[in-house]
Amino acid sequence: MATLLGLLYTTGIRIGEALALDVGDLDRRDRILTVRKGKFGKSRVLPLRQSVAEALACYVDHPLRPVGTDAAAPIFISGRRRRLSYPAALSAARAVCLQAGITDPQPRPHDFRHTFAVSRVARWYAQGRDVNALLPALSTYLGHVSIENTRLYLTANSALLEQAAHRFAHQTSALDEVLS
Repeated sequence: MATLLGLLYTTGIRIGEALALDVGDLDRRDRILTVRKGKFGKSRVLPLRQSVAEALACYVDHPLRPVGTDAAAPIFISGRRRRLSYPAALSAARAVCLQAGITDPQPRPHDFRHTFAVSRVARWYAQGRDVNALLPALSTYLGHVSIENTRLYLTANSALLEQAAHRFAHQTSALDEVLS
């Protein structure tokens, strides 16, 4: 479960996309994950951080893994040696949250996707990057049909409001210096 939740958090892929991944979708050498069964049947290729690629490889190569590692084998499997189902993943995620003391509200798997998008945009703001120019790349990475779908994830929240306040303060202090 840790590997699945970590993948959702660090890549922002949909839970259904993660559960549909096969071992052959992970290119270990180039640290690339191919999402073949995305929403609306769209496929996309995602670069992975080294730590994410290594975690997936360790999970797949674990000596107690009850199924093989051939390319067609599912990455995430149940205790019954089958592809992990959405209800089983949801139940396990809820159990993990309870163990961690997270009870109200419990995060849904899709919340990890929102967190990924907001964190990425907040990081870009903190780096002083042109977020509007980068949003199409984020939209493609998330597998959205339109950039407007990505913008829906970016509702006002504390992380983005804090970055906006810093930028506004920087801009107005520069204006104050000019007017003084």
